[in-house]
Amino acid sequence: MCAAAKGLMARRPAPIFWVMFAVSSLLPLTTVIYIPSLHAIAGDLRCSMALATLTISVHALINGVQPVFLGPVSDRHGRRPLLLALLACHAASSLACAFAPNIWVFLGCRVFQSVGSSSLIPIAVGVVRDTADAADARGLERDVGTLSIARAAASRDRRFPK
Repeated sequence: MCAAAKGLMARRPAPIFWVMFAVSSLLPLTTVIYIPSLHAIAGDLRCSMALATLTISVHALINGVQPVFLGPVSDRHGRRPLLLALLACHAASSLACAFAPNIWVFLGCRVFQSVGSSSLIPIAVGVVRDTADAADARGLERDVGTLSIARAAASRDRRFPK
């Protein structure tokens, strides 16, 4: 176990931290699982790799833009209703992606999947910050960042071309 994980376990963060960490894992998880399956998606939907790759570009664009708009919405209307709506959108669109008959329906479902997952990380950090006092919030935010980096490093494909 790495030193950051030992330090995190010694402080015993609130259960809400672990729930928000799990919620914030959906965005990286949908990307890590999705990218290796691009060839299979292109074959199953009978489309070119360029169209299949377009779904990644659209996903990345929405992930970059949407949190700017949904941050103020979560501040005004509360984090919980928005978080639940985004989780429902992500789940429904993920299921719809599995049954998409062609690339265009799949692309539309992937757009809604992006809408459902892109603001989960900022909202999760906001929930941790709202539920902890100032000193703990800084530590917990650092822990979320440390665990996110560890998750990204662990999921990276370590094979190199020959």
